[in-house]
Amino acid sequence: MTTSATSAASWIEINKCLRLKRPIHARDLSALDLRTSMLGEAVFHRCRLAGARFDGSDLRRAKFIECDLEGADFGQAMLDKNMFVKCAMRRARFPASVDGAALDGVHCVESDLAGSSWAAGFLRLCTFTRCDLSGAAFALARFERVALTECGLEAADLSHCTLDQSVMYTVDLRTVRMDGLNADSTVLIGADMRGKALAGVRMVRCLLQDADFSGADLSGADLTESNCHRARFAATRMAGLRAPRGLFLEASFEHADLTGAVLEGAVFQQAAAAHTRFDRADLRKSVWDASRLAGVSFAGADMRHSRFDHARGDGIDFDHARLDGARFHDARLHHTSYRGASRRYLVATDGALLAAQARTLSATAFPGEN
Repeated sequence: MTTSATSAASWIEINKCLRLKRPIHARDLSALDLRTSMLGEAVFHRCRLAGARFDGSDLRRAKFIECDLEGADFGQAMLDKNMFVKCAMRRARFPASVDGAALDGVHCVESDLAGSSWAAGFLRLCTFTRCDLSGAAFALARFERVALTECGLEAADLSHCTLDQSVMYTVDLRTVRMDGLNADSTVLIGADMRGKALAGVRMVRCLLQDADFSGADLSGADLTESNCHRARFAATRMAGLRAPRGLFLEASFEHADLTGAVLEGAVFQQAAAAHTRFDRADLRKSVWDASRLAGVSFAGADMRHSRFDHARGDGIDFDHARLDGARFHDARLHHTSYRGASRRYLVATDGALLAAQARTLSATAFPGEN
């Protein structure tokens, strides 16, 4: 991302390149006043633009390839469908949104954007691919259908950001500021959020598959209808969490605290929970089929019409829980306490159903045999 030897450019030369639609190649533009310039659709290749000020400039559809833009200030420049490829852009400043105006279709590829500022900006349909965004400031920014792929975000600031239908694939968020985050329908597959302070954040309808929340604080967070397939929650503080209709398929919980959590209709099928508390949680219509439970407490929880088909467990505490209409077909829960629990209309193992399931499994395992 370093430029080769450059020579000083003049406005006469720049205007000629623009008129003939030729790239501006290996020129030093640092001495020029680029404010309020008409540079739309320009192609800059290996140019020196360090510290350049583009206030009020028209840069729509301009492309920057292997340019030095360190400390460049795009102020209130008009940016639209721009491309930055292998550029040095440390501490570059991008415009904040004014009257809802968005940066549309800005694409950054393999560029050094460490310490860059996008605060209060509105990014729409933008992509960042293999970029260094360490220390970048995105506080109060809005992302709409923005994709970050293989980007470094060490010590970046995403506080009070809005992420709408955006993608951050396999990102390490451990050192990223995320307080006040508001994410909706966003993909955070494989996100590393170990030890994060996420109390009160909103991540609704998000894809959090394989995310690691170990040691994180999700107290009072909102994960409504989010997909936490195979996510890990070890020593995670989740008291007061809201995740109705959430999907926790094959998720693991170890020494987690979900006291008072709202988990109505949540699916914990094939999940594993050890020494975890769901005390006084709202678990109505939750599904625990084929789950593995050890030392789990559901004391005082509302578990009406929940389902534990084929669940396996030991040392389960259902004291004072509401289990009315719950189903425990072929559930094997050893050393389980139901003291003071309400169990009206509770459904235990159905012998006929169990036999039918056994025949189905046998036919599947040995097809063609009578």
